[in-house]
Amino acid sequence: MELVTNPTAHLSANPRDVYNNILLFVVKEDKKRGRNLNPTEMHIFQCNRVSANDVVDDIKAFLSGHYKKVRTGRRDTGFMIGYQPAFVMELPARGFRDDTSASSDSSESFERDVNTLNRCFDDIERFVARIQSAAIAQRELEAQAHRQRTHRKQNSRTPIDPQSGILQMRAQLPGEFEFVDILQKFKLSFNLLAKLKNHIHEPNAPELLHFLFTPLTVILDACRWGLGRNIAPQVVSPLLSRETRELLQNCLTSRESDVWMAMGEAWRIAPENWIGPLPKPYRPIFLDGFAPYGYPDNFAGLQSPARYQSVPHPIHRGVSAPPPPPKIRILDHPSGITLLIMYEI
Repeated sequence: MELVTNPTAHLSANPRDVYNNILLFVVKEDKKRGRNLNPTEMHIFQCNRVSANDVVDDIKAFLSGHYKKVRTGRRDTGFMIGYQPAFVMELPARGFRDDTSASSDSSESFERDVNTLNRCFDDIERFVARIQSAAIAQRELEAQAHRQRTHRKQNSRTPIDPQSGILQMRAQLPGEFEFVDILQKFKLSFNLLAKLKNHIHEPNAPELLHFLFTPLTVILDACRWGLGRNIAPQVVSPLLSRETRELLQNCLTSRESDVWMAMGEAWRIAPENWIGPLPKPYRPIFLDGFAPYGYPDNFAGLQSPARYQSVPHPIHRGVSAPPPPPKIRILDHPSGITLLIMYEI
């Protein structure tokens, strides 16, 4: 412990930050055992269910000799910096409702679809924000490396910047699992737009399709740069419905259609025409924990947004932001009521 120095905590309440509860410290060079064996190192940890600030306080207390202030044993305080929904849904008060009636089932299904569509937009926005954050961090790392090279020409030793470890973590692109997950949510969004097209106005379903293709293109480019290949063709579930295919064929621009065609047969063939066994039903889990169709069979171990632990993939620097998703107004509800879905940016 005498070699540990500069314990630091970095906490973020921003739901776009995957690493939001970071502990880092520097272990100095062990000169007693030889410089080559134990050089100076920085250690970085993402803390789960305990505040990084508490761990830093314990380390500082121990290093200063105040051993009684150090809390002993394994601790689980339940501390979490969780994701919060980025939208508000207000439903007008309704009177008595017979939950066994067909109209009730239709109303509940409609509300679930609307909630799910808004969650898709929410997760897509956060995913693109992560790509943008990685691009910014990558540029900062490159500038930092340039400064260090200049510094080395003038000095034999270069001090370690504690912030460089955080930048390296933020410069990581999402992993393959996360790219597959977000592409599945694009497919689900397309299916829901086709299903709700008669109830969506200002903007309507075709306009929302155009909005979605901008972040879709950004994510596909980042996937090619980070993973070295296009993984969209392997994203089979959910298959696009026949109505979705017709909506895409009738509404996409020629450029958007080229993007769609390049994503593979699994993005063009309806379930009725699919050759071979149908894929398992898609059961998404959103970043706020919402699971509209129940949890998937392999849900064990995926019970929190922290399941997204990516492998480092430095991002190409030329990623731009998509336009902010529009607010959606849903009209003509089957039960006659009006719903307002507000999507906050």
